[in-house]
Amino acid sequence: MRVKRFEEVVGHGDVIERLKRDIEGGRLAHAYLFVGPEGVGKATVARLFGAAVLCRGADPARRPCGECLVCGKIRRGNHPDFFVLEPEASRRWIRIDQVRRLRGSLSVRPFESDRRVVIVDGAHRMNDSAQNAFLKTLEEPPAGTLIVLVAPGSHQLLPTMVSRCRIERFGPHFLHEI
Repeated sequence: MRVKRFEEVVGHGDVIERLKRDIEGGRLAHAYLFVGPEGVGKATVARLFGAAVLCRGADPARRPCGECLVCGKIRRGNHPDFFVLEPEASRRWIRIDQVRRLRGSLSVRPFESDRRVVIVDGAHRMNDSAQNAFLKTLEEPPAGTLIVLVAPGSHQLLPTMVSRCRIERFGPHFLHEI
């Protein structure tokens, strides 16, 4: 993750402000669905959102700080409470066995935080079987688990998945700057 802080993101200020208010107010939904065209920054904002939830920076209003130990571990991909589910290398789809492994990891308590974060980057790349397996996690998420699904559109996911998420819509940057 090259971008370390929300302030470095171009556009999406309205979405970012809502997410920051959710964190600061302690009103996080258990699951979010970020939808919008490919390449507009949904996955970047999802990762920053997850980092902000786990960040231990001194100023809560400036999380993620991008500098603390937690932010460093997330950036390097080795934070034990931050999971990214995406198609494995050389695969096009998120497979059901990946979903099952993730569910197993979520069945134990968080290691370094009181929360854990799951980013499903390419949620639309789960086939129906994988989505149905993931649905159980969405319906009954382990305590303290934040889930963020990232997809081009909600129509590519099972309606039961979509209905369990708060939807945040992302558009081309220029639409948000006008």
